[in-house]
Amino acid sequence: MREELKLLYNYLRKNGYNQDAKRIEEVMEEISKNNSESAKKRLVAMCNPKYLGDLNIAEFDSVYEWWNFLENIALKARS
Repeated sequence: MREELKLLYNYLRKNGYNQDAKRIEEVMEEISKNNSESAKKRLVAMCNPKYLGDLNIAEFDSVYEWWNFLENIALKARS
């Protein structure tokens, strides 16, 4: 999951969503250090269409591709 979070972080930074990228970076650190359940819950909450899914990410051709990317991250965080 760390690679997916790095990729998510880079997409957010590249598209100018620096505040959201910082939040992902913080969550990534908490999960890496402590395998924090609360950080995983925050990540799942962020990876939905009403939060990060609402952002325009140029690397994705459609919003559905972006949502699928986020859903894959959320699924890994839940397991």
